[in-house]
Amino acid sequence: MQTQETISTRSITRRRALFSTATLLSGLCTIPTWAQDQEAQVKAALRLVRDWQLSHTTYHLKIETQGQFVRTQGNLYCYPGNGPGGRLWKLDNHIFEPQEARCVFEQTSADIIAYFPETTDHVLTKLLPNDADLLAPGLLGLPVEDQIMSPTKVCTISDIGDLKELRMVFDPRKLKVSPSKADITILLRIDSAGQIRRLEQKRLGLSQVSTMTYMTFDLNTVLQRIPATPNPSQVSNSKTYDQAFQDSILFFRRQKQV
Repeated sequence: MQTQETISTRSITRRRALFSTATLLSGLCTIPTWAQDQEAQVKAALRLVRDWQLSHTTYHLKIETQGQFVRTQGNLYCYPGNGPGGRLWKLDNHIFEPQEARCVFEQTSADIIAYFPETTDHVLTKLLPNDADLLAPGLLGLPVEDQIMSPTKVCTISDIGDLKELRMVFDPRKLKVSPSKADITILLRIDSAGQIRRLEQKRLGLSQVSTMTYMTFDLNTVLQRIPATPNPSQVSNSKTYDQAFQDSILFFRRQKQV
């Protein structure tokens, strides 16, 4: 007889953790009237990020995230294609905490597809047309300065060593997240070329830091490293994304028990 296994509420709420950074980055501000100078500099920095990304269609980016209740490692593969900015992407995201799971996200014209290698589930995320049109530019590093800044209350910039740090305080009501009175602070560090090096999210007394490492810009190397996924036309409708995510958690839980 099979026993019913349950997934904690925290793990379910974290299942989209890999999207949080991209969504916030791509959700781009009404300009605060009291800080025109700072906002102009923030805009210039975001424009630098955009210009760098537009001139680099191929790379493998490792994203390591650590927080009080989350630890993940993502590998983002961008390569030339017919997507936004002249490229396509796959994101291989491995969540280690709060509970282990792994999923490969792939951009298609109709939806963002999720493939779970260990369980072979291949499902639609149902993120288009609303979420993914924000998600994709964020993952690709193609922010539009005014759009990024519109849900913010404060935008400032400062020097941290040889990096620039952008501090953006987002209004949760404009982002439509709860609780509505708990601001979201993003600290984004970029180098002089416009590469994102570090991103920190702060909210409700918690902090989550993502470090970015560009592994290669060589097309052949990127294509060799991209994880294999089934043909998008073979996606299954037998499970929802949430169900497939839960099954991935259960797979890794059972592996540890063995």
